[in-house]
Amino acid sequence: MLISHRRHALPSEAVTLELDRVVFPDWVFRRAYVEGVIQDERLTTSVLGRGAPSERSRLVVSLEGSVTVFALGRVVELGAGEALIARRLDDLTIRAGAGHSFEMDWAPTGELAASTCGELDHAKLGKTTLAAIADMSRAMREAATATVPILLDAAEAATQALRFEGLPFDARAIREPRAALACPGMQQLTDALDTELSELHLGPALGTVEDRLGCSRRTVARRIREVHARYGISALTGADWRSARDFYRLLLGTILASHPAVTTNRLARMLGYSSPAALCHAFANAGLPSPTALGELARNAA
Repeated sequence: MLISHRRHALPSEAVTLELDRVVFPDWVFRRAYVEGVIQDERLTTSVLGRGAPSERSRLVVSLEGSVTVFALGRVVELGAGEALIARRLDDLTIRAGAGHSFEMDWAPTGELAASTCGELDHAKLGKTTLAAIADMSRAMREAATATVPILLDAAEAATQALRFEGLPFDARAIREPRAALACPGMQQLTDALDTELSELHLGPALGTVEDRLGCSRRTVARRIREVHARYGISALTGADWRSARDFYRLLLGTILASHPAVTTNRLARMLGYSSPAALCHAFANAGLPSPTALGELARNAA
């Protein structure tokens, strides 16, 4: 199990992206807060060309505010307490809005979810279930390696509550991995990456992950490959942490560019590029439209 926290904000533009994750080999719990930007799953997974996201499923629960989901040709407004399951992640075309959500992704071969889930399920959750999910969300926001037992108890309670609602989740999948949770080296690497990737705006002067960990570049590259082999994290498929950083800069750029007030110059500074030209060059090399065109594309699709 890996615990991850990342924060990105532009206070003057009312742009916020917070992401807390608990990652297991077959599934991911995620707490997200998004304001002022649009997240296009098809763009960030297919255009960037990392893996096969269509094989994963996702549950989205709106805890506060609103979350607008575009999936299978439908537009679903999730108010507080409502949930939606998309059986194929690439069918979840766009998720937009300002709100706090709880999310779960799972692999088709994982033990967390049964195969009886429909293509797209929309449900209103009960108060008890929402309370359990809110507890899990708070536990994720505050999670550290010292709080793993509390976090796992919260995850088990949330999963069991969802099962009582009739959703196809099995809480036994949370209990079974407890004996094999210790992976301090991988967690140390995750912590270093999270710190680095949350501070992209500090630019080239920022210390490298190798410096943070006191390891050689080769050792860090080996650890990144080990994490990817165990957890299948798409942003860690490169040869070293710089590849992970460059992928994440593009991923984050596709989201932040959707805000109408975020200029190419501002975006380049936020993502740690030396100039707007360097940002546009990176986008072009990845087969992406320019940041300006990409932002318009995301807003028009929404």
